[in-house]
Amino acid sequence: VSFFTMIERKPAEDSDLSRRLLGGLGSELDHLRSSFSTIWSTWIYGQVILSIMTFISYFIAMSLLGLENSLGIAVVSMLGRFIPYIGATVTWCLVAITAYTQTPTPFGLEPVAYMVLCVGVAIVVDQAFDQFVTPRLYGGVYKIPTAVVLIGTFAAGIVMGFFGML
Repeated sequence: VSFFTMIERKPAEDSDLSRRLLGGLGSELDHLRSSFSTIWSTWIYGQVILSIMTFISYFIAMSLLGLENSLGIAVVSMLGRFIPYIGATVTWCLVAITAYTQTPTPFGLEPVAYMVLCVGVAIVVDQAFDQFVTPRLYGGVYKIPTAVVLIGTFAAGIVMGFFGML
């Protein structure tokens, strides 16, 4: 936290204290600050686009399935994109509860079968985004090939395990 506070704060150039503490590192910190700012804003841009696309996909899919509160579920899925794995799991649980408690169920299905259908569609939508849309989107946003994004994800998973792939 202190590192980010230090690089986000613009030091006074004529301050005697900042000259003593930083020495000749002022230009390096400025470069580091601008690099972090670019990476952060690019990631946010990609996440916002991905979240909007997820919202639209969930709303259409759940509406076609006749699931009640499809707008609310789409909002939860959109916000869940910012929390890897946990957001998707919360969305799937919400879909399962909503589908199971909905009466009458569309298509004349039993509540359990309808719940499995809805959760299955939600999982397919999320997997399609995770496997196809996200690597292409971030490849375009960061201006690197999609294969490099996927290889980087797998390499991070090998080196740092499950949390490396997040």
